[in-house]
Order: sequence, then C-alpha cells, then structure tokens
Amino acid sequence: MAKEEFRSFHLYLPPEEYQDVLSERYKHVFRSIDHTKNEVRIYTKGQDFWQHDHDLPFATLNGKKKSFDNLWTEAIGEKKKED
Repeated sequence: MAKEEFRSFHLYLPPEEYQDVLSERYKHVFRSIDHTKNEVRIYTKGQDFWQHDHDLPFATLNGKKKSFDNLWTEAIGEKKKED
C-alpha cells in the first residue's frame, strides 16, 4: 500500500459580504478534504489577512496557487488511472 503524502491546502476568501458562488464552491471543496491527513486552512480578508497579491478567492496546494478545477481534481476528484 502506497504511503499518502501530507498536503497543505489554504483558501483565501474575500470579506463575507463580498463572497459569491465561487467562494461557496471553494468552501465546499475544503469541507470535503480529509482534515486528519491534510493541513486545511481557510483565511478571510479583514479577519485573518489584510492584503494579498492575487484576486480573491483563490486556493493553494503546498504553497502553489491552483485553479478551481485543478484544486477539485487534486483534493476530491477522481484521477484517471493508466492501464
């Protein structure tokens, strides 16, 4: 059995009054990640950080910014297996 790699997922959201459908989609993915085998953090602008270099919302995996589709695939999506 292959050893699973510990991964670090971080989500950066705009203030609650500016959160939209995309923010909700990101939050749903983050709630679906296994918290016992991964570091999962959600940060909200104005509460946890004040400024950032990227447009909000966005997520990182092991410090690298990921698109929503790529994040979904890495976090909970099914990966294709080559025969």
